[in-house]
Amino acid sequence: MVNTDGTGFTTLHSFTASYGSYPVYTNSDGANPYAGLILSGNTLYGTTYKGGSSGRGTVFSLSLPSWMAGLYVPGTSDPWLAGMPNGSVSGWDQAYDSAPAESPVQVSNLVISSGAVFTFSASGAEANGGPPSYGGAGALFGPDGNITNNTSRYPGAENGMADIYVPIDALLGVFLDDNVPSNFPAPAALDFSTTATRDFSSLKPVLRQPFLIGDGLTSQGIIQQFVAPQGATRLFLGPMDGYGWADNFGGFMVTVTVLPQLTIIPSGPNVVLTWATNYAGFTLQSSTHPVSPAVWTTVSPEPVVVNGQNTVTNSISGTQQFFRLSQ
Repeated sequence: MVNTDGTGFTTLHSFTASYGSYPVYTNSDGANPYAGLILSGNTLYGTTYKGGSSGRGTVFSLSLPSWMAGLYVPGTSDPWLAGMPNGSVSGWDQAYDSAPAESPVQVSNLVISSGAVFTFSASGAEANGGPPSYGGAGALFGPDGNITNNTSRYPGAENGMADIYVPIDALLGVFLDDNVPSNFPAPAALDFSTTATRDFSSLKPVLRQPFLIGDGLTSQGIIQQFVAPQGATRLFLGPMDGYGWADNFGGFMVTVTVLPQLTIIPSGPNVVLTWATNYAGFTLQSSTHPVSPAVWTTVSPEPVVVNGQNTVTNSISGTQQFFRLSQ
């Protein structure tokens, strides 16, 4: 995912230089990537049409960083079965969906914790009731759903999870703690029925409160951020439907990223800034004024590793400074 100003991307791999003469150029890992990437688990697979030992291309794989997870979310994933034991049911008259057949997809490759900030990138399409070519009544829609058809659940809140008002077929998420959600009363429902309510820059739902993810971007193409609530330990994903996820068709490919958390600790005449070392490609920047059009500059000196954390010590003097981590 890339911001509209060209920032926000992560370089997963840079292919080595190739050598030779036309039409054969060789190297160790390929050149000229061709077609799209295929995600399987936390590994991306792709092809090049040049380079490699023969000069005729390669098949390659790339592992996602430890702070990213890729997963497929089938259209049959019912968010209101999140965290519910096998045999639990969800839906109109309690007759349409059951766990684990229609359980939503859990994000299992990332640590989910209070205050963690997530971004999402989603593609693909799903249909409620299946597409007409398969005898269903639904049309395929992308992760933003059908914005001309907002809906809530016919049963409303269920299994301790809130109702929601949102475009049908849109990609949703719900944060849980370690408890069975049906042991608690449902929180208030969120409303994403207008462009204004969908165009948030940051969202912090409470536990057991389904929320809109969509494609992870505002209508202006700005990356949205999602903050895990107090007590969160699990995150589940699934599309929106009114009831009866079992006959849905299609699904979404989703990449989840947990952003690094920057900690600032006063220390005498200095401030100490730290963040985890596993976030390769992030740079500490500062600005005297964080509101657009802010000018952000790279902080000097370079970080040093202390107790497994990237650490920068800056003097508390002069003009006030704001700090961020940027890719």
